[in-house]
Amino acid sequence: MFEYTKAGNKTTDFDSYSNWNASYILGKDVLDALYARCEKLDITAKMTDEDCRNLQENLNQNGMLNRQFELEKEAIKTLLAYDNVYLFAFLDEYNMICDLNNYKDVRHYGENINSQILLRMCHKEHLLIENYEEYCDNVYKFYTTYDYDALF
Repeated sequence: MFEYTKAGNKTTDFDSYSNWNASYILGKDVLDALYARCEKLDITAKMTDEDCRNLQENLNQNGMLNRQFELEKEAIKTLLAYDNVYLFAFLDEYNMICDLNNYKDVRHYGENINSQILLRMCHKEHLLIENYEEYCDNVYKFYTTYDYDALF
């Protein structure tokens, strides 16, 4: 990068670096086309070996989710011990997160969300301090009890 700029070339600014927003359509229809939902099982049918494997996989995924939340809480606790660390967290922005019109796929949201987050950080909103345990508990409760079927 140093040689590139030293040679007189201009680097990309962060407003245009990896900016794909104008190249994609966002929204629930786009997500529905990308996501294949499993069919609901017939609850009167006898349990099969595949059902047992699916059950074990679901239990393992739930265990991973619990572990992920515990690890994040511990990381927050550890980092907040330092005076020069500022942690912002937005997993409790449920209206923003659950609005499928903000997404182009299951992982990427539109640039308007980036702008909202930057403005909130500028105003020191969503700054985790002593409130981190309450924040973590609320986020955990929300995501482990959310009605995901409502998205369909």
